[in-house]
Amino acid sequence: MSDRVKLLVVRQVAPEILSIGLSFDAAHATRVVDVGPPSEKAADVAAFQRLWGEKAETRRFKDGSISESIVWDITRPEDATQIPARIVQYLLDLHFGCSVESLTFFSSDPSWSTVVQVPASARQAINGVGSEKQGFRPIISAYDELYKLLKNSDDDLPLAILTVQPASEMLRYSSAFIPHPIDPNRYPSAPDCLKFNPSADIILQFESSPRWPDDLSGIQKVKLALFEKLAKLIVSQQKGARANIVMEEGRSEIDDHAYLEVFTKGSAFNIWIYNDRERILLERVLDGETQTFGTALPQPPLRLAAPALELHIRRHVWGPAHHSAIAPYHHRFPSYSSATRLLKRWLSAHMLGLLIPTEVIEMIMVNVYLDSRSLATPGSAVAGFVRAIELLAHWDWKAEPLVVPVLSLNDDNGGKRIRFPHDKRQAAMKGFEARKKKEDGNGVRGGWKVITEDDLEGMRWTSNIGTVVAGRVRSLAKSTLEVIGQLEVPDVRVKLFRLLPSPTDIQALFTTPTRDYDVVIHLQSALVTRYAQAVNADADLWEEKMKYKNVGGAGVLGDDLKLDVDLTGAFARDIQVSRCDQAQRHADPQRLYGDNVLVFFDVYGGSVIGLLWNPAKSAPRSLKPFLGYNAKPAKTKTEVSFLQRGMG
Repeated sequence: MSDRVKLLVVRQVAPEILSIGLSFDAAHATRVVDVGPPSEKAADVAAFQRLWGEKAETRRFKDGSISESIVWDITRPEDATQIPARIVQYLLDLHFGCSVESLTFFSSDPSWSTVVQVPASARQAINGVGSEKQGFRPIISAYDELYKLLKNSDDDLPLAILTVQPASEMLRYSSAFIPHPIDPNRYPSAPDCLKFNPSADIILQFESSPRWPDDLSGIQKVKLALFEKLAKLIVSQQKGARANIVMEEGRSEIDDHAYLEVFTKGSAFNIWIYNDRERILLERVLDGETQTFGTALPQPPLRLAAPALELHIRRHVWGPAHHSAIAPYHHRFPSYSSATRLLKRWLSAHMLGLLIPTEVIEMIMVNVYLDSRSLATPGSAVAGFVRAIELLAHWDWKAEPLVVPVLSLNDDNGGKRIRFPHDKRQAAMKGFEARKKKEDGNGVRGGWKVITEDDLEGMRWTSNIGTVVAGRVRSLAKSTLEVIGQLEVPDVRVKLFRLLPSPTDIQALFTTPTRDYDVVIHLQSALVTRYAQAVNADADLWEEKMKYKNVGGAGVLGDDLKLDVDLTGAFARDIQVSRCDQAQRHADPQRLYGDNVLVFFDVYGGSVIGLLWNPAKSAPRSLKPFLGYNAKPAKTKTEVSFLQRGMG
């Protein structure tokens, strides 16, 4: 194993069972080529060949040297995580005659990769040929080309572009599923259950200019004009590119409600325009400032300004800032991105996809890698995932927040452990204790608080993760630890793993029961555009339709290429309380049932929606107009309670 491993532990767990534990060095564990002794050292070459048998081969390298080597072929980037297990399996078989059937792996089991991959038949039906071998490279390359085009377009636009910022999990290598490029020629014949084409957000900022109006509604109209110019520019300079202006439904005229969707090189992007003047004008409305000039346009009402400001800050300030903070972790810790993808898949598989933002999940995993306590930094994705599950199982979120020094990675710490700034930690803890005394009991607040250097309240991304959701996560995490057989010896930092007998056990970690929900809504799988991402997807649903591509029509979605179409996800979000969130772009901004109902849904191909009545809302409340939900009279004449049976 050479430098692939930092620690090796062998113990006998039964008369005929030997357990081998490896602590990987993440920088070397997934190396594809092992270089052996140079050809002139005959004795060393002979020993190398005896060790590796037929696997050893003599190769000439780029520097002209000739050495013995071992090459581990992989078909996709994710397969590199299997190399340590392949080495162990090969050597045990070669020297001890251990068959594949006699070996069981935990972290190197291929089933871990399967839960964050779509089946090959689904990929072949709609994605480009060989896309599985490229990982995130196609969308990163498409973004780079688009970035260069936009940055060099000053002569073709009325205003110069100052910045182009990515703000998407797909562009920081942490999306649960790799966004393989779409083949537009295959798209029309694909069934509806495969027609999800994800898009990555990009934020543009143009230069300040008197051409920008001092009116919120006028700013949105200028954005539309700029989008038109951008669309013509992109289509004319990138072969095969498509660009359309999209208007969000249900937004007011002062909301940032339009974006440019671009499809190029098989990848999709949503371009938004950031204008810092919007925030100033919205804050003036909320502060109650009067108009300076009598000819000024009337100010929008407060009820429109408040959500518009929240949307603006979340999309244009917090989103890009979070992306800039998280992106370096993919390069600093080789297994971070894969571990994050597993954690996202696990949470969504347990129908928490709508309730826990992706930004929170990424920060939890950052905490795992930065604060490994007395353990070594996770050397594999599965190790990172398991430690995150352990954190969620034992985190006493009622008593303490999660403090993550996410911005300190770029600081010069001399190789020492990255710590949260002391003064900011004190201020954050003081604020946490003060807020804890004021938390309401409606089950919406009072849950997770994830504090970072620029969010000392810890509520930026967790404002909707209340006690019910936090408690559900803790319960699921504890059950998951039991399934994988992790035992914690009191007062001793020793972790023991039970060997898993089959891939079915790993898949069971991502299978959730539905018996605890008050209402279960079953959706038609054929219309779930992300169905191929489901944990237990039935491949027959699309394979049968793909046998005769010219029969059966274009389905509900038609032949035209569409971006971000998630019919069932949009339906689930319409039930949930909608917030100004980029992840809820297609959701109705009005609340159907308020916080009386919690909606549980697997955003990655789920075909079941679970509804849970908020237990904190069962008490009668005063009768008033526009409650927003069905109610029935309570015992007193002036109070009503939520009518569960009248939900539909």
